[in-house]
Amino acid sequence: LPLEDLPSNVSFASVLTRSHVDLLTQLAGCSGTQTRDPCRDQCYHSRYRTFDGQCNNEKHPMWGSSHTRFRRLLRPIYENGFNTPVGWDPNRLYFGFKKPNPRLVSQKVVAY
Repeated sequence: LPLEDLPSNVSFASVLTRSHVDLLTQLAGCSGTQTRDPCRDQCYHSRYRTFDGQCNNEKHPMWGSSHTRFRRLLRPIYENGFNTPVGWDPNRLYFGFKKPNPRLVSQKVVAY
């Protein structure tokens, strides 16, 4: 079933259960656990940065490292409730207005 054909009320949690995600993670070799502490050598990590971002923050060694999730401050909002970004449809109105082009917003902000 193509993503376009999914009903707008379909969410990620309703498509994949936690056990499905765990199985996919295991099959893909993307285990979230490590067998040893990658930040043991503080002498090294205080002088050099790692290529994957691990140990670059002393208080939170895994923050910003590759292949780690970001904690969201707010729940994500999608146009279709699943995967289409807000503003994807240029003709859709939000509170009576169209969403501005993100590139133009960035250019205006940087210009000041």
